Amino acid sequence: NSSTVSINQSTGEITAISQGETTVTCTHKVTQRVFTFGITIVAAVPYKGTLAHWNADKTNTVGHWSNDIKIYIKNYDSSVVDLDEMVEYAINQWSNTLGVNISITSTKSLADIEVYGGTVEDLQEHLKDEDKSMSGHDALTYYYYDGYSGYYKNDGLVKLELSYTSATVCIKYYSEQTETKYKSACVHELGHAFGFIGHSDSSVDVMHKSNVGNYTLTSYDKNHLSQLY
Repeated sequence: NSSTVSINQSTGEITAISQGETTVTCTHKVTQRVFTFGITIVAAVPYKGTLAHWNADKTNTVGHWSNDIKIYIKNYDSSVVDLDEMVEYAINQWSNTLGVNISITSTKSLADIEVYGGTVEDLQEHLKDEDKSMSGHDALTYYYYDGYSGYYKNDGLVKLELSYTSATVCIKYYSEQTETKYKSACVHELGHAFGFIGHSDSSVDVMHKSNVGNYTLTSYDKNHLSQLY
């Protein structure tokens, strides 16, 4: 996207033109290997220090809440699972990790995070068009942010911090699911809502992409977010 960056074909130097995202493809002159990488251009944001941990794969962004968090819960079928209990458990797991207070509200308009549990049909109004079938997903989380609030470095790489404003969590009910898996899904998805973008590459972590039963946070799960506060 030439409106985002310009590239000096002789030196390979990349210069930012405007904010946005683009991809660049280049060919190594000697080996002829082709490389493609993404570039994100953002407005100048403050440097916030070095991160000792980075436990999320395939991403260089992390979410941050600057305000206390209120969570609204809607359970479409309480005979399947006690969703309130699951969310409260998840809050207890994450509360000591974040530098903000987390509480439950019965008023949707006051909520920062909304959590819905039900069948795919129940969840339709909360799902994006491309996710209406929830194919391949037991749960989904959408997060929303108001720009970037700063950047860090970890092992020499830049990590961008998003300023979270709201999030929506959808947990799918179906007959093959167990209470343990609902519990782990709740802790995992609220992790995304609290700022954990991407997934851990360790199968013992709750934030691993294929977590199918772990619901007690590991130190790796916690450290990824706690160091921001």
